[in-house]
Amino acid sequence: MTDTTHSKPVLILGAGGHGQVVAQAVLASGRSVLGFLDDDKEKLGQTVEGFYILGDSNDAPDLLSQNDASLIVAIGDNQKRHLKLFSLLNANLELTTVIHPSAVVAPNTLIGLGTVIMPLAVVNTGVEIAQGVIVNSSSVIEHNVKVGVCAHISPRAVVAGDSVVSDRVWVGAGAVIKEGLTLGTDAIVGAGAVVLEDVALEDTVVGIPAKSIRSS
Repeated sequence: MTDTTHSKPVLILGAGGHGQVVAQAVLASGRSVLGFLDDDKEKLGQTVEGFYILGDSNDAPDLLSQNDASLIVAIGDNQKRHLKLFSLLNANLELTTVIHPSAVVAPNTLIGLGTVIMPLAVVNTGVEIAQGVIVNSSSVIEHNVKVGVCAHISPRAVVAGDSVVSDRVWVGAGAVIKEGLTLGTDAIVGAGAVVLEDVALEDTVVGIPAKSIRSS
């Protein structure tokens, strides 16, 4: 999808640690932060990164229309982010992408709405990234990789070329994925793992070389 929202202020859904980092990426990119939303009602009126928590996700439509703003879902949990993202998309709310200016992103990369690309990340030629993906700080996604909906490539993780990272996959910090592999839907790759073979859907692998810890 093409993102045409880059001149608009950004409303951030999720006021936790990930939301704080997203706010800094928004500001670094020269855009403004309207404020935060959070579904924990006890946080209403608090400030995060100097911006108010203005309400919960039910308040998004009015705040977006009143302020001509766009929305980013900054929830770290892949499953929760997926549910919230598509609820908002189905309500025809205007979502945006956030790309930190220090990230290196090839011009022919396809990036879905709701994706965030953090400081010093590298996204190389021919990569296709779906909606709601987190490409975290200093991670590397090499040529022609396909990344599914609401996956998370954690800090300093490396996904080598021609691999497929399916929907909601979590690639832990510092993990390395060998070229040409497929990580199945909802798979988890532990921090620091070195993955040398395909990972089945919903499996969890850890270690060097990575081995399943869920196999029966």
